[in-house]
Amino acid sequence: MNVLISGGGIAGLSAGILLSREGFKVTVFERSSALEDLGTGVQISPNGYKILQLLGVDKKIVPDIFEPENIHLRDGFSGKIKLSLPVKKLSRNRWGGKYFNVKRFDLLRALLDELSNYKSSKIHFGKSLIQYEQTKKNVIAILEDGSKISGDILIGADGVFSKIRQQIFSKTELNYSGNFAWRGLADASKINCPLILKNNLIWIGPKKHAVTTILKNGSLINFVGIVEKPAENKKGTSSDNQLSALEDFKGWHKELITILNSAKSIHRWPIYSARPFKKWSDGKVILIGDAAHPMVPSMAQGAVQALEDAAILSNLLAKSSDVTRSLSTFHKTRLNRTSRIQSLSKRNLQTFHLSNSIFRNVMYFIAFLLSKIMPSLIRKRFDWVYAYETNSKT
Repeated sequence: MNVLISGGGIAGLSAGILLSREGFKVTVFERSSALEDLGTGVQISPNGYKILQLLGVDKKIVPDIFEPENIHLRDGFSGKIKLSLPVKKLSRNRWGGKYFNVKRFDLLRALLDELSNYKSSKIHFGKSLIQYEQTKKNVIAILEDGSKISGDILIGADGVFSKIRQQIFSKTELNYSGNFAWRGLADASKINCPLILKNNLIWIGPKKHAVTTILKNGSLINFVGIVEKPAENKKGTSSDNQLSALEDFKGWHKELITILNSAKSIHRWPIYSARPFKKWSDGKVILIGDAAHPMVPSMAQGAVQALEDAAILSNLLAKSSDVTRSLSTFHKTRLNRTSRIQSLSKRNLQTFHLSNSIFRNVMYFIAFLLSKIMPSLIRKRFDWVYAYETNSKT
């Protein structure tokens, strides 16, 4: 069976590997001319780590990952810790895996290397799939250059602005979230703060928050600052962006400002999201990853949900020759979980950005007390996310 995949990101490459392993012939089309090192980091929680083990890339990325001791919620101005989660200990002892940070490029490189081990699989860079046609027997992918490729299944793993999704729906329901993200990398050797260098930190404040994580086995600091603002078309140069980011976080804790000042380059990314889609498939065409369930990044689950999609979809397709039924089952299996994560991600963003400081402080103080008095109650709230097993869902 021939599988066509639009998009060579985390979702597309992961699906390609697992389907190749099951004996499918896989062709991936990626619009970029090569793997792009955008300098962004991703967090992989235990539910994603288990799939990286399944993919066979967990050992390949060991030199590039960093495992934080804790996730600390800090006041953006005072730096005071409001809430903590001992994520390294819990991940290993409770959720059956690792929680780590990794550069997206390093993860993609490992996935691409693994995919290259299968002679039945190919990836074409610089090829953009813009639409499709279907017959009774197959699906025909149409590329931007006008060429056509025939296959048995088409997987749309082409991200937030998915061309495949635009064809499935007569109109897109993708919306600007009212927030954009500043992203940049800083040299960790220039930062003398053990709290930053050992942990993932979420810095909260009115109408904005920032996240700092450690990458490349401790050598880099990944900065993400999410700010409520109307959409802006102007991207600006790196220097303009740095000045604008510093202005957005003016008055925040000096340690965060030091990271911003040390960043090599800072780029601005508008954040889009959508309500859960009623369907992800059209005949023999299916959406996965951000194409199926775009979400704001406030649970750090975007990349991990893409991995879960790839694992469950490949398993369903391997078990049944009825493609249409497998794709329908995939949507039913995944919709409730991804919708819940979309909703909680949005709620986290709103909570991080609360403008009423009194209400915010009282809320986090209550959460802090509960974490001390009944720590198991707080930790159980994360079990459904981090302890998830994809092999038990198909």
